[in-house]
Amino acid sequence: MNTEITADAALVNMRAQDIESAIAMFGVPSARLELIPMSEVDEKASLANQARFEPIDWDQVRTYKHMLLAGAKFPPIIVWRKPNGRYVIVDGNHRFQTYKLTGDDPIVGYVIDGIDMLQFQDMAAAMNAYNGRRLSHEESKRHAVNLSCRGLTRKQIVTATGLTATEVKRAIGEAEARRRCQSIRGVDKLPERVLAPLNGISSDVVLLKAAAVVSACGPTAREVDVMVPEINRQRSEADQIAAVEAWGADLNAVRQERRQPRTPAKPVVKELRRHATGMLNFDPAVVALQANGDSDAVKDLLYRAADHMLSIAEQL
Repeated sequence: MNTEITADAALVNMRAQDIESAIAMFGVPSARLELIPMSEVDEKASLANQARFEPIDWDQVRTYKHMLLAGAKFPPIIVWRKPNGRYVIVDGNHRFQTYKLTGDDPIVGYVIDGIDMLQFQDMAAAMNAYNGRRLSHEESKRHAVNLSCRGLTRKQIVTATGLTATEVKRAIGEAEARRRCQSIRGVDKLPERVLAPLNGISSDVVLLKAAAVVSACGPTAREVDVMVPEINRQRSEADQIAAVEAWGADLNAVRQERRQPRTPAKPVVKELRRHATGMLNFDPAVVALQANGDSDAVKDLLYRAADHMLSIAEQL
């Protein structure tokens, strides 16, 4: 489909070829460069439909303001005209906020018609590759999850987000596991590399048990990767739960063992005392005591030093 792009007569000189090429790439029916009253822009909807965690970087807005006051010219924003006639920003939220600060009203923008909300959201995320600050890796993963919820295939999501197929798979798995484990306290703090493999457990009951063990015992990603197939090999749900409980008991045992202070073996104690004696033989205080023939004081000093080193070793 060819996109018809036109402009009001007074705005012909403000057309931006790179933006028009980006608009045409999405196959929208038509776009027109117009003057847009700021009061008719649905600011709340414009920010809510962005893929970023923080839609506005106010440091960037202040930088744009200084640039604008110094005479810089910004490209037109892109807006979508909703059926009710209100405008929602597709690309240009930072420029819009800058114009609010400088009092520029109306503003110049490309108005897109003939698309629905889903197309608008896709376009809003993708336009970050052409203007403004691109999505972070975490924001791209969240966008991938949103696209998956709307029925796009993983291949389509890879193309839309720029993530690898593995990253898309893990992002979707993590989101699904978090959804299934919402009742587990602390599940929101579990890292993706640990939580995502849990989504391979088909039974919600078993998954909740496993997530609770992971949250309480803190196994490594490798331990989770190894254990999930072992859980799935059990034939019944009861056997799977038993396997999870046994896994949790093993993790707890290892955890308790790590907390116990380790007492050095006897050869280690002897070596520490020998080492302490060797060090103290060069100590000026020990040399003075030896010169005075005070052997008891020297022996006491040596044993105190050895005991101190032993207490340090027990904390390692």
